[in-house]
Amino acid sequence: CYPLAEIQRGQGKLGAARRTYRESLELATAGDGSSPFHEAEAHIGIAEVLYERDHLDDAMEHVRRSIERGGEETWFRQRQLIASAWIHQAMGAPEAALDAMDDALRAPTGPTDPAAERARLLLAQGRTADAEEWAEEGALTPSDELSYLRERDHLVLARVLLARSEPAKALPLLERLEALARSQDRNA
Repeated sequence: CYPLAEIQRGQGKLGAARRTYRESLELATAGDGSSPFHEAEAHIGIAEVLYERDHLDDAMEHVRRSIERGGEETWFRQRQLIASAWIHQAMGAPEAALDAMDDALRAPTGPTDPAAERARLLLAQGRTADAEEWAEEGALTPSDELSYLRERDHLVLARVLLARSEPAKALPLLERLEALARSQDRNA
């Protein structure tokens, strides 16, 4: 169920994703075959859907449950902390958001780059200079060779360029990113 829910969420089908995450949660907690790991996965997925729907208190509760069930040694610890950071930001607690994001930087490696997420958070907080510093430290430029693995970094770079009022640099980068996604059949 979990991979299906991830695909549904990626397609913007939040209602379907939430139902599938809930089904995953039910399976993870059923009978003798219960799995704390899969329960934690389902809770973080539900939290992210609730965040996207602006149900922030419920989203934070599911993050808490995910952390309780998943512990701190799992690959998705970063995801839990990143979700927590964005929820705190939406709740008007920017320092708590930054603390959670900084914890994500120290967490076991996961599939999401917390440094790029931190730069995005800094932009959301109006801290453009700090986000620019991230781009400079990563030696990111609008003319870099693009790849799927660094796509998120370059999307954040485009946001940095827009925050610096440089749309003439951001637009060609975004067009190249779109062309890459189309060439890989990821434009649905």
